[in-house]
Amino acid sequence: MLEIDVSESSSSSVNSRISVLFSTHSEKKLLESLKPEVKLLLFHIDNASLEKIELLKKVMNQFREIKVLIYSPYVVKVEDKLAGINPSRIKTVSMLNGSPEFFEAIKVLLPDHKNHPVEEQRKNVNTSPGFDIIRKKRKWILILKLIADGKKPKEMVEMTGLKYETINSYIEQMVKETGCGNISELLLIAEKKKLL
Repeated sequence: MLEIDVSESSSSSVNSRISVLFSTHSEKKLLESLKPEVKLLLFHIDNASLEKIELLKKVMNQFREIKVLIYSPYVVKVEDKLAGINPSRIKTVSMLNGSPEFFEAIKVLLPDHKNHPVEEQRKNVNTSPGFDIIRKKRKWILILKLIADGKKPKEMVEMTGLKYETINSYIEQMVKETGCGNISELLLIAEKKKLL
């Protein structure tokens, strides 16, 4: 069972709340892991089998506040099979449509959650002085180029002579300095700024 803490508290205290839970194939493990503080269940459906639909009904009836994001390798319509469940608690996305649809569905299901990127922050990423800092650091540029070439940090150790921890630290620093949400966004903007 994989749980992700995207709690409202910025500290990593023991009392931080679990907001997102990934479903598993085991009904028993899923029901044991669900707690009232879980706000979003990510539920994978390969096919719209009656067994999975019944499990979903059971979860949604037992946990009246939980929202469910159903993701599938193809387009699946299960909302009509969940009679009696408020349709605003369910969103279905296809993996074929990529991550934008996935993240948009999360925004719809949890509109007030603190972890949604603020649009203003995103606008400021392109003008961030962090890219000027990267431009001045040869090792950071080298790491970015290697990532763009598909290399993993473990592969970079031998190529750069840097420690694995140092490479990961540099990547984290670059993401932080630029205000990017992740390394993919950093690479896209770095390419636009002709750093690669």
